Amino acid sequence: MPTDAQRIALWRAYDLICPYCGKPIDSYFHLEIDHIIPQHFLHRPHEVQELLIRLGFPDLDLNSYPNWLPVHGRPCNRDKSGEVQPDTTLLNYLGVARRHHARAQQEEQQFIRGAKAGVAIASIKHLIDGGVIKREELNNYLNESVEIKEERQLPIRMTQRFYSQFDRLHNASLQDAQLLVDALRSLADGPSSSDSAVKMGGLRGTYVRNVRKWRVYYTRSPEAVTVLSIETKADEF
Repeated sequence: MPTDAQRIALWRAYDLICPYCGKPIDSYFHLEIDHIIPQHFLHRPHEVQELLIRLGFPDLDLNSYPNWLPVHGRPCNRDKSGEVQPDTTLLNYLGVARRHHARAQQEEQQFIRGAKAGVAIASIKHLIDGGVIKREELNNYLNESVEIKEERQLPIRMTQRFYSQFDRLHNASLQDAQLLVDALRSLADGPSSSDSAVKMGGLRGTYVRNVRKWRVYYTRSPEAVTVLSIETKADEF
């Protein structure tokens, strides 16, 4: 399966356009990577080898750019499912993938260089500003798999103040950004032993959680966790 870097590289290499329907894939969260020749063929080596020889691609790696397409999850990829298309259709899309192969590799390297340079937060801001990722979708991502002891999800809400501060965090490394995301998602478990109760704007039940370079201020009620603000620890830079 493609990595996140490869998924984004494919999305960019096709200019965010789904090759099946020709319409924009307007959000990363709507993106799926389709295998032109289904990957379940890997469990049938003799059949896949016969097919690849017949198509003229005997050395094709099914888990590589020449066999991947960035598509809508619904309806494009769902309609196709795991069926094997006619040879003429396969050849058409394999040709499309081949034409985009080099650019996809370039986009992957560019993405990796950017991540290593510490622009993970800036990249998220760019996607939000460009309308590629909606703030609601970021909320949904943070809320995925967050459960409390009663085995129900506790939503995490972000204030406008948090978003305005978040937009200014340009210097976070990829590892630091992931730690921040993990910390935000863990807030639904309630205050940890390392959290401190603070007074903030007269709000009761306000806590601060220290996460690497940041302090995260939040409140918690039976209905939701609300992230109030985030600030950097200047003394650690």
